[in-house]
Amino acid sequence: MSISEQSILVVGGAGFIGTNLVNELNRVGTPVHVFDNLSVGTTYVNTEDVTVGDVEDFDAIKRCIEEQGTTMIVNLAAQTGVPISVENPMADFRANALGTINVLEAARQTHVESVLMVSSNAAVGAGEQPTTERSFPSPISPYGAHKLYTETISQVYRRCYGLKCTTVRLANVFGPYSTHKSSVVSSWFKRILDGEPIVLYGGGDSTRDFVHVEDVVRILYRLLTADDTESLYSVGTGVETGVAALVELIRSVTGRDFEVVHRPLRPGEIRRNFSDVTKLLKILPDDFRFIPLTAGLSRTWDWFCEEHSVRQ
Repeated sequence: MSISEQSILVVGGAGFIGTNLVNELNRVGTPVHVFDNLSVGTTYVNTEDVTVGDVEDFDAIKRCIEEQGTTMIVNLAAQTGVPISVENPMADFRANALGTINVLEAARQTHVESVLMVSSNAAVGAGEQPTTERSFPSPISPYGAHKLYTETISQVYRRCYGLKCTTVRLANVFGPYSTHKSSVVSSWFKRILDGEPIVLYGGGDSTRDFVHVEDVVRILYRLLTADDTESLYSVGTGVETGVAALVELIRSVTGRDFEVVHRPLRPGEIRRNFSDVTKLLKILPDDFRFIPLTAGLSRTWDWFCEEHSVRQ
């Protein structure tokens, strides 16, 4: 069955990555429905097919799957802030761990064909770098621990129940429709536009793998249409970028002179983190090219500027 004949449910489809994915699926004519509690979701998602519900509510998810005749699920619902998870680990558990098994069990009971789950490099945490699918996990935050649960329970459902579960372990994703995000690029762009100093945690020697959301959407689409996917893929660019270097890139892209405030690294935050994408590249087209960081930042800055002017 081709993807155009599938009934896709995007759980968390009104959030940052979800909005980008749903808009792309609609653009190419793929039937898609959104399940989202709209707590941090945006109004940018380009679809009227939305069921308002919470990932923590098993009955609501199962009912939505049955009503829509869902055959494929993408689960993007999550609490994504490491500091927030440190402050409130129980809320993070409900959104990330309980939410995950609710989606998987609802899919199993309703005979959904496949589920695409989303994890994070935080699941590896302080482990070896770059992260690979075989990296020994060493999460240092509740968020990382709960994302590790996402990976392991998805593999259990794949092996025990035969549910086609594929999990992507994302690096640091940035791009349009992320105004509600507290990640580094989004938070810095918002502060620059508001005339506020940006905050640099940990002295600037931390590193990240910054991947543009358009690339993530292309990869998710590939995994949705592939028959031969494995259980786990690391998704990033494979490029390690220092956060201090990112400051200078953003100065160049924005053309703004902004103040930088230095603060200690916060509990639960990883100092060094980037992805080994060797396995991922094997399932992508030979002509696949990641958007270069400077170009991606420029596109994202233009979007934030336009959004900022609309909201003034």
